[in-house]
Amino acid sequence: MFANQKSSIIVSAIISFTIFASLMVAGVSFAEIGGLRINEKVAKDFGDNRFDPTYDYYYMNLENNPCAMIGLKKDYTVHDIQWKKIRPGSDEFKHIIMLVKSFPMANSPTFGAYILVSQGKTIGVYYSSAGVGVAVDKESKTVSLSMFMGGDKHN
Repeated sequence: MFANQKSSIIVSAIISFTIFASLMVAGVSFAEIGGLRINEKVAKDFGDNRFDPTYDYYYMNLENNPCAMIGLKKDYTVHDIQWKKIRPGSDEFKHIIMLVKSFPMANSPTFGAYILVSQGKTIGVYYSSAGVGVAVDKESKTVSLSMFMGGDKHN
């Protein structure tokens, strides 16, 4: 009797693991690791309040304490409620860029960078003093950004 229970538990465990592994593989197959390529022109464009009209722009954190701004090709979206969409060229846009530049994270200079998918294709721009990890869901064209804060507050 116990032998049958033991083998049915093992079979159930194998089936559960197989289902779990297949779901994980399916989930991972649509996501890819992206990255940043630091570029002085991107930083200068943000500093001069120049923007690409083919991008949608977002800032992270509160309007009076932003830590980053991004621009993404219009067919991409950002996956995080902390990123708020902003109209490029607006007074608010200019103010947020000024705050990101003027109040960098502790011990980190503000920089500009291209946001890339794994094949090196540019899908956007990034402006901040915080490092970031990039993941892109190829199916939904959703970008996830994981911020690496240099400290728990701005200078």
